[in-house]
Amino acid sequence: MYPNTTVDTFTAIELTDPDREFDADDSLIEELKETVLDSSQYQFGHRVGVDKQDTLRVHDRHHDEVFDLAPEGADIIIYPRTNPTSASMRDIVKHIWAYYPSYSIEKVGDRD
Repeated sequence: MYPNTTVDTFTAIELTDPDREFDADDSLIEELKETVLDSSQYQFGHRVGVDKQDTLRVHDRHHDEVFDLAPEGADIIIYPRTNPTSASMRDIVKHIWAYYPSYSIEKVGDRD
């Protein structure tokens, strides 16, 4: 993790890269599938919501927790679907940073 970064209490984690330009033909979903989620730790399914928003429903097998990865433009929003542990959220953020080191945590929502 980056120094002084905590994801211990949250409802959503927003990762941003102000230098990455959003290109409608560039599928961040496909990139995430081929990079971050291409490991035995994650099982995932591609979902299209009522609002036509593409998301990935992800099961973290190491922590037995579920969350959604939802690209919004060039940003990546992580929405826990269960009552997650900070370990699971730290893992996915760490995996995203391994492939996309220019992303940073813009905002972490407080847990309800």
